[in-house]
Amino acid sequence: MTDYRTKCLEAKGEQCEICDTTGNVIAHHIDGDRSNNTLENLMPVCESCHRSIHAGATGYEEWFSRLPEKSRVYPDSGTLREEWKGWTVYLPEEYLDDVKDESKLLDVRLDRDVKMDRHIKPALIALGMERLEDMEDEEISAFLERMERGELHE
Repeated sequence: MTDYRTKCLEAKGEQCEICDTTGNVIAHHIDGDRSNNTLENLMPVCESCHRSIHAGATGYEEWFSRLPEKSRVYPDSGTLREEWKGWTVYLPEEYLDDVKDESKLLDVRLDRDVKMDRHIKPALIALGMERLEDMEDEEISAFLERMERGELHE
């Protein structure tokens, strides 16, 4: 038997219906009911858009409003949508793998449930901003040049 993701992508294509990317496309349950695998309830979206839908990020209100409360991402108080502005960042796959691996390690090291969107991504931005503030202009320029040449992850 074909799983719902395969059924969705074969019928609707392997391109995100929101941002048109063809990388990391999954099947989103429009009504939030993971047992409702009808084609009408499935929508191909990339992982980034999928996270933004469930978090209620700006620009994703149409899809967020269709989700039941249990399918929405909530931090300790309020929704991410109420507290934060959505922002999509595209990274080379090797960086994504490193971030996922580090997140799993931190779960163990810190003995807590470290969440990618709630903890890891904001920490990377905050720590990166602190580092940028301490760098000289020439150092930042050299870093950006190495990044553009793909030399950072070697």
